[in-house]
Amino acid sequence: MNRRDFLCSALAAGLLAANLRGEDAVKRFKLGVITDEVDRDLAKALEFVKEFKLEWIELRNVWETYIMDFSPEQISRAKSMVDELGLKVSCICTPFLKSQYPGSNPIRDNYRKSTLEDQFEILKRAIDVAHAFEAKNIRTFSFARCPNPNDLFQAAVDNIGKGAEMVQAEGLRLVLENIYDGTICTGEECARLCKAIPNKAFGLIWDPPNAYGLSGEQPYPGMYEALDPSRIYHVHLKDAVWKGDHHEWAVVGEGELDLLGQLRALLADQVDCSVSLETHANLNGSREAASRAGMPVLIDLMRQA
Repeated sequence: MNRRDFLCSALAAGLLAANLRGEDAVKRFKLGVITDEVDRDLAKALEFVKEFKLEWIELRNVWETYIMDFSPEQISRAKSMVDELGLKVSCICTPFLKSQYPGSNPIRDNYRKSTLEDQFEILKRAIDVAHAFEAKNIRTFSFARCPNPNDLFQAAVDNIGKGAEMVQAEGLRLVLENIYDGTICTGEECARLCKAIPNKAFGLIWDPPNAYGLSGEQPYPGMYEALDPSRIYHVHLKDAVWKGDHHEWAVVGEGELDLLGQLRALLADQVDCSVSLETHANLNGSREAASRAGMPVLIDLMRQA
């Protein structure tokens, strides 16, 4: 073998080893993607999933239809496509409790007005959808945030707790996504809620960038340290930058969040969770382009962790 052939062989071996380490990282973190962060056409999103050798997906909007509004035919079609690739669904994204609490005055007016009865009808439907896709986690929110979020804390406890009992009876879990305009956002608020709802059928979708979006406070390590790692069942990762008095989403690796530190902490704490890329950013006007740019960076961070 001459020197050129030797170098080419060594390079190929190095690339193969890096790819294998990347695949190991993907498996170790149960990495997936929210499919509409790539494309609402499920076939196109699944091409992305195959390209990056992912084994998990999260479902929200598919074929311009919210997963909660799927017909039996749409469920059957989507499930067939998911099964063909041997994929697992980490979470069903529902709008349960993403509403104004009756009589409250939220800080933003973008939350729907809805009765509590209607919200629990959403949860009943979500249970059926979760069973259809063999998904264990059902997303919940915590009502629209008010100027004093403590005003709605007990309402969040009561209604999320009731929801947790409903899904527990079905062998499922209710997972709260902390969002910057929701009643529960920060690490401390998430920790307080978990203590108030000891039912292990309830846990968190820990979303560090969403927590960052409230005030620009870094979610790791500060906020994360308040959490009980055993109550983190799922994680959303993306990136963001702080611009004056608000945040803006960024392609993973181009923001200000310590995602590597967060990933290392999840490993150190032996958190048994799945992880979804939830890009939110656009690259040249394209969410898919941002996901394609961010996913290799996220995989590399997982490899480094």
